[in-house]
Amino acid sequence: MFLKKICLGIAALACSMPASAAVVQCDDLQRPPAGPVLQSMPAASVLQHKILLVNQGSSTLHALLSLQESGSLQAGRPLPRSRVTAPVYLAPHTRKTYVLNFHTPPVPHNALLQLHIKLIDNNRTLFQQKESFVLVPQGTEGSSGSFLPPDAKTMGNWITRYGKEAFFIPVFNGQAVKTSPSVGFARGTGKHIPTDTPLGNQDEGQYAFNVWNSAPTTDNRVLLGQSGLTERVAAAFTAMPRLVPIPGTRHQLKQVPVSLIFRLRANDNLQHVASFYLLDYKKLGLKQQINVYDRYGHLLAGTLAENLQNGVYYRVAYTGRVLVEIKPLTVHKPVCSGVFIDYFTQKEVPGR
Repeated sequence: MFLKKICLGIAALACSMPASAAVVQCDDLQRPPAGPVLQSMPAASVLQHKILLVNQGSSTLHALLSLQESGSLQAGRPLPRSRVTAPVYLAPHTRKTYVLNFHTPPVPHNALLQLHIKLIDNNRTLFQQKESFVLVPQGTEGSSGSFLPPDAKTMGNWITRYGKEAFFIPVFNGQAVKTSPSVGFARGTGKHIPTDTPLGNQDEGQYAFNVWNSAPTTDNRVLLGQSGLTERVAAAFTAMPRLVPIPGTRHQLKQVPVSLIFRLRANDNLQHVASFYLLDYKKLGLKQQINVYDRYGHLLAGTLAENLQNGVYYRVAYTGRVLVEIKPLTVHKPVCSGVFIDYFTQKEVPGR
């Protein structure tokens, strides 16, 4: 069942209708995420869309409730269009829930889908709203991503908690690495993302490391990684800033921070959890935006990372292939002190 919340502005609607007409409130159970994040929807499925209509007027409402699908694959290829309707008969001061069953089309990979919802009375549109979603097919070609609650307690003592499948920790003169055939990890955007997405082909400066102190430390905010996971060295993955011309000058350049980008790949049909350990080692007040994209540039999830002075694990549950962007929101370079991958388990579900 697919549930989302739509609120009809009663005041705005009343202004566009005669005083004797019915006033309708369109409401339901759950609002999709705000902002540019696209909610995921399973492809090749039969879903239910529930809409609660409330007639607060003094006359009976006779109308038609319509839900139309449209969308496209890459290269502008359109998805098949479909439309479902339901007649609406609503007495004054009553409410009723209407259920629209609709079929999502099969797709070979993630694709953009739009739902156009209308309430029509005698060729007049009483309410309309468009929502965009990402269609996700089953199998390894379908990509999904969502955030789990962050972990601000474990700090640098990760060994019994994270990295059962794989881990990637920058250390002095290299990385501490464990790999697994079930998952893949790389830096930069790779070749699977179009240049007109927010990430573009942003591979410049992606393979840099930041070592705050090459000597081992007892600071338990720092990950165990050096010398066979027995010592702590303050280091991080980072991305080097880009030099751009200063407007109005001939030869002067300035540094512009760029995002740090990781590619994750699940080689099976299972859900995995990638945990990104972000540490503001120098306590500079770092703020970073973490975004999760599929490889076609659809934004699947996003969150703000702050208060990182003691280290926080930001955890992403994902399937298929996704790109994770760590975008700096201050003048400082983005940092990530380690990436850990584990199988998703039911204990990861919030509230359990």
